[in-house]
Amino acid sequence: MGPDADRDEVAEIARVTGGDGYEVSDPAEIRAVILQAVMAAGQNGRAAQE
Repeated sequence: MGPDADRDEVAEIARVTGGDGYEVSDPAEIRAVILQAVMAAGQNGRAAQE
């Protein structure tokens, strides 16, 4: 969160939890990033079922 976020730490958290880290410079972008992440998770879940 914020410009002082430790990118390496975020990447490690994402790796351990099976997620991703996203960076946005405009808070208005957060909604689009969340939607993108949800859609990607749905696609990954669908692929795992096939």
